[in-house]
Amino acid sequence: MHRQPMPLAALAMLLLVPPAHAACNLALTDIQTASWNGQGGGYDAFDATSFSDLFTLEVLHTDPAGVACDVVARVEPFGKPDLKGPGQETLVYQIRTASNQPVSNNRLNFSFTLEPGERRKLTYAIRLPSQQSVSSGNYDGRLQFTAFEDVAGALERRDNADTPVRARVASAARIAFVGAVGRKQEVDFGELTDRKRAPPVFLDVRSTSNYRIRLKSENGGNLEQIAPDGRTWSIDYETILDGRRVDLSASAGTQLRFDGPTPATGDRLALGLQIGDVGDRRAGTYRDRITIEITPGDR
Repeated sequence: MHRQPMPLAALAMLLLVPPAHAACNLALTDIQTASWNGQGGGYDAFDATSFSDLFTLEVLHTDPAGVACDVVARVEPFGKPDLKGPGQETLVYQIRTASNQPVSNNRLNFSFTLEPGERRKLTYAIRLPSQQSVSSGNYDGRLQFTAFEDVAGALERRDNADTPVRARVASAARIAFVGAVGRKQEVDFGELTDRKRAPPVFLDVRSTSNYRIRLKSENGGNLEQIAPDGRTWSIDYETILDGRRVDLSASAGTQLRFDGPTPATGDRLALGLQIGDVGDRRAGTYRDRITIEITPGDR
């Protein structure tokens, strides 16, 4: 029996290879330097209010003949989110959204689509949390910006840049009586006798720089009473601030200079008062008022 040869079947295999992805051309442009001076000449370390400012940059699709791109633009610290100042002190900052909302790990991502030749302006906030106890002066750091193309969930970097971020901490000082409610403190000598001392009053001082304290007496450093006949009776007293004698006889008062900045816990200064000679002064109540003011810096 004669058999017919089996026909040979030709097997053709076609491999379909997708075209290579064309990279999107992105550029970071018009990056605004994050220079921040706050209100009134700088960041106030003793103000309970935090401070924020807005800054901008743009992302540009540089290929007018290209295709639309899915973009992720990122703003983050260059290193730690802090600024270095005098003596390597650090001022912490936060990156936030334009509406001042916090972001995870100080990393802010913007996601959007750019058409060929289109540019997108982005706005973010820098926030300085309140009451950071640091010295006055200039503080500097850097921000990092990256433009990614989002390719099916994978971020491919197309451009990156960095820019300075700066803040100035203003000279500021605060003074208060330790343990007192409000800004007034009364010292009662009780019965006045020669060379009697009053219990010391303590001042809580906080300053971001050197500071000066001025003490001014209403009666030129004397306790006084006005008798019914109009005659003024006076008793002198001595004032000692932090171990330094203060002459209150001058109408403008006396100013003492102190080195700063103070530590985070502040300086605690003792204000001591001692009666002079009472002699044959008229009986009655004697009074004076001392005004205490603080000025930061070397002015």
